[in-house]
Order: sequence, then C-alpha cells, then structure tokens
Amino acid sequence: MCLADDGSAGRQYVDESMNNCLSMNLAIDKVSTPEEIKAVFPAGLQTGDFVGRHGYSNKIGGWGEAQRAIELGLARVAAKGGVIRGGAEVVSLQKAGKKVTGVVLKSGEVVSADLVLVAAGAWTPTLLASPAINARMPPVVATGQVVCMMQLTPDEYKLQSQCPVVFNLDTGFYIFPPTADGIVKMAIHDKGWTHSAAPSAVGSAVSVPRTKLSASNGGAVPAEAVRIIRAYLKEHYPALARKPFVDTRLCWYCDTVSGDWLIDYHPDYDNLVLATGGSGHAFKFAPNIGREVLKIIERAPNNPFADRFSFAPTDPHGADLRNGTRREIVERDLCTPADLLPVPGRAAARL
Repeated sequence: MCLADDGSAGRQYVDESMNNCLSMNLAIDKVSTPEEIKAVFPAGLQTGDFVGRHGYSNKIGGWGEAQRAIELGLARVAAKGGVIRGGAEVVSLQKAGKKVTGVVLKSGEVVSADLVLVAAGAWTPTLLASPAINARMPPVVATGQVVCMMQLTPDEYKLQSQCPVVFNLDTGFYIFPPTADGIVKMAIHDKGWTHSAAPSAVGSAVSVPRTKLSASNGGAVPAEAVRIIRAYLKEHYPALARKPFVDTRLCWYCDTVSGDWLIDYHPDYDNLVLATGGSGHAFKFAPNIGREVLKIIERAPNNPFADRFSFAPTDPHGADLRNGTRREIVERDLCTPADLLPVPGRAAARL
C-alpha cells in the first residue's frame, strides 16, 4: 500500500504509480479516506489515523526476502557449474592495453577471464577508484539507508503477518510484514548517509560502505535516524512504537544521478562491463535483471534500455523519489543500545 498527503511530491508519485498499475489492468484498490486505508489492515490491529493520506493498495504486489533469494540464486549458480569464491577479495585488474585479462585477488592469485563483469553494488565506486585500478566512473555514490528491526510476540505476529508492505512517499518510511521468525524490518527511503574515505587516486573522496563486518560497531546507525523511524512507526502502528528495536544496520545503495541502472561496457576498456547503480530499488528486479545485463554483454540490437543504462545517458530522466538531504556519518552520533529502547515523550523532526 502506497500512501501520501494531498498536494505533495509524494502524492504525485503515488498517483503516477497507480496510473501505471491501472494501465496494465492490475486489480488495485484506490484508498482515499482514513476508513478505506484502515480497512486494508486486519481487524483488531491498532493503526494510526491516516488523516489526509491517499493512495492505493495492490493486493497482487509482494515483497522478496533477500536472504532466501540469494541462497536460492547461489544454489542455481552452483548447479550450473559456476564457481563461487566466497571471501576472494578483488584488489586490482590485470590489463593489457584496452583489454582486461583478469582480476587480481588480495592473496596475489590472478583469475584470468575473457570478459570481466563488475557487479559490486555499493562497493563499485571504492573498487574502481582504488589506486590499483583507477578507472573513471560516472557520478555514482555509495549511500547508507537506515534500517531498524523489531521482534514480535506470537500474538503480534498473527496480526502483523496479515498486513501489507506500507510505503509512505512523503516521509520515505516503509515497513514490511514480519519474517517467519517474527522480525519486522522498517526503513526510510531518502538520500541517505555517506561514509567518506580520504581522497582517492581519481582526486575526490569516495563513500565506502560501513557494515557489521567492517567495524566493531558497524551495525550502529545514526541515533537521530532511529528516533525518526520510531516517530514514523508510531504514525502507522502505535503499539509497535512502544517496543524496543532489536537490531539496526545501514543498507548500502550504489546511487546514480537519475536512479536508473548503470549497465554498460566501460568506455576505456573493450571487455569490462559494469552492472551496478541499483539506487535503492534494485532487488525487485532480481527475477529479470540478468536478462537485461546479458543483452548489454551481447550488444543486442534495438535494446530500448541501452541508452538509459549507459555510462553517459543522453536523457537521464530517472525513476525515483527521495526525501531529505544526503549527510555524512559521524562516529560520535551513532546509536547506542539505549537508543534502541522506546523513550516516551521524545519527539523527532522530519528528515
């Protein structure tokens, strides 16, 4: 269910999305009053009042559980004879003029290849800007989006599991139904947070993903964002807003200027392909993006997306809506365990 307030940029986006659904003859329901919105939720669930909100409910839409999908994808690669080298960190490219002949691993091993495809997600800017590679890139940047998680009781799970994904296009707040083990994930889709390293070989600072694996408190997110997420949660599910968060993390995007993919041959090399730039809405393409990457690799004629996904698109019109401003992570402002507890009476400003 997508919602927005009257007269907002979010409302325009929601209306255009609804019209897209209607043009494809999808059976969606327009919701224009608080009563119509509340009717989408299961009986007995406490929700916010939704005054002034409008949008639509798409009952045939869904959501993908990333961990399970990746496990399935890896199994299919292995079944087809693909070799998965977990932990084999690439540090350089082996080059011969305009041809890339392979990749160099941190161990010193060289993996030879006829074609190299870089699908490194939010690590793409760091990798390509590293002194050992030093390959120019369009203006893409790694941004972290704040995610908070909450553990439900069995009774809470019974109700919340009947809820739709809810996306508020005015604030960027979205929340999923619970996973099978009762974890509810919620986040804010906005311009995100950067974690900049020192100037690179290409002359500018590069935002480097900061994760649970890259720092002792790598799962900590800005405390300000935790408070704001709780405030937005209260607008949707007041009872849940009184519960503690059990975990936080930054979900890292590789953002392009337009919000479109970057899938193209690197202009300085004959056989180096980039497949990145998911811009925060990539995972939903998991069932079909491989088909589009293959079209680029094979230089398929009459590809309607070739220019849009190119290194230098001629009409970067985009397909995304972000709120707020991009900010830099400050270590001293990261959340502590105390910030994950409900704090009655503390208000949070909108991002």
